[in-house]
Amino acid sequence: MTAVAKTASSPRKPVRSVLRALAILSHLDGQGRGISDLSKELDLSKGTIFDLMKTLEGTGFVMQDPERDVYRLGPAVARLAARGAQANDLAELAQPHLQKLSNDAGETCHLAQRNDWHAVYKVRTQSQSNRRMLQLASIVGGLSPLHATSVGKVLLAGLAPDQFDAYAVQPREKFTKRTITDIDALKRECRRVRRQGHAINFGEFEEGVVSIAVPIISPSSGETIAAINIAMPAVYAPKKRLPELVVSLRVAADAIERDSVGF
Repeated sequence: MTAVAKTASSPRKPVRSVLRALAILSHLDGQGRGISDLSKELDLSKGTIFDLMKTLEGTGFVMQDPERDVYRLGPAVARLAARGAQANDLAELAQPHLQKLSNDAGETCHLAQRNDWHAVYKVRTQSQSNRRMLQLASIVGGLSPLHATSVGKVLLAGLAPDQFDAYAVQPREKFTKRTITDIDALKRECRRVRRQGHAINFGEFEEGVVSIAVPIISPSSGETIAAINIAMPAVYAPKKRLPELVVSLRVAADAIERDSVGF
């Protein structure tokens, strides 16, 4: 039942302008820095620094103090930092709820969030009483495809129409004979997920593995911010057991949502 997890793409040649922009951001502080100072510290021309600054300013990553003729970090940096902290906080508060779910179900559980066109696993728990080992490809920080996993299908079903349209043009790999790659079939699957409130994956990513997932809905925005699932060998997932597991997942999701007020 072992399958190879999808990881980030192979290293490529760094984009010089991106590296320079990141260097500028790392040199800015609360006091602000001027073009001349940054030019000396980074060994770049003032013209290069100025052009990069204007691009960063236009996207909100830096802001200018016209009275002192310096630049400091902009609001976009704070928003990114808040999102990163929020993701870590969600994983931390979800951990005990997922561990209880694993113990009660006797199976492996995950929490995942969307990262572009993949799901990234933020939490992985295993039953502390059931020693049956399910050799999954999932690892914390690992990526999995949206179209071929239960958490991925929940996250897909939560996309806004324009986001789904952007996803529709992405390539989709066929991992097993059950993997859904046709976009119209995937749209139907997402409608089914929204209607029933959960997604089921019968060996669509890994042969012999079944998983069931439900969404984590932000109490403040009403958006799908994550998904949790239970994964198990197909032999231990008879259809008569699925309704019981969906209820257990929903109880855990409700508890996580209650704890995530303000997200």
